[in-house]
Amino acid sequence: EVVILTGGDGTSTSVEVFDPLGRCQVQLPQLPEVRYHHSSHYTSAGRLLLCGSKYGSGETSCSHWADGTFQHHSQLLEGRDAHAGVTMGQHIYLAAGYDGKKKKSMESLSGGKTWARGADMRQGRHSACGVATSNNTFIVIGGYGGDHLSSVEEFNTVTGTWRSRAAMSGAGRYHHRCVNIGGDVLVAGGYDDELDFFDSQASGSDLIK
Repeated sequence: EVVILTGGDGTSTSVEVFDPLGRCQVQLPQLPEVRYHHSSHYTSAGRLLLCGSKYGSGETSCSHWADGTFQHHSQLLEGRDAHAGVTMGQHIYLAAGYDGKKKKSMESLSGGKTWARGADMRQGRHSACGVATSNNTFIVIGGYGGDHLSSVEEFNTVTGTWRSRAAMSGAGRYHHRCVNIGGDVLVAGGYDDELDFFDSQASGSDLIK
């Protein structure tokens, strides 16, 4: 397995492939446009998709890797930067974000090139993280919504509805990252110095010092 690094702060259009085992480090053809505060998605069908662009730009384009280069793929329904992006099989979900104001809307893509609008989140936010917690649920954690947020919202892809989950026990944070580890979600980094561990099967979250 390798890590693909795309874009970055400033004016970056670079793409690099990094092998954690040190077997190779390759630079791929550049992106057709500057991208940062975007989301990257690798689907079960083997498609690599990048959505959103520089913070506050209101960018609606998505690019994908095809025929040895990055090409235009589709247009989002609305500008959405610094959003929470979650990949579940062939389905991609983009929630919240920023386009000059914090957003609570959501849209999804299911294998084609046409995005569909979903239910709004309960609270607008940007710079949150999103992660799948089961085959049909994902959560969006924290973010910025006028202040550092510690709230957690869960989306059910079967019912198409959001519900609130217990907030992180630590201070709110944004520009953080989260990952599912055996059913639990580790939240780290961002504008805070805490490390949170969210049990997706329980009602609360615990703080690791």
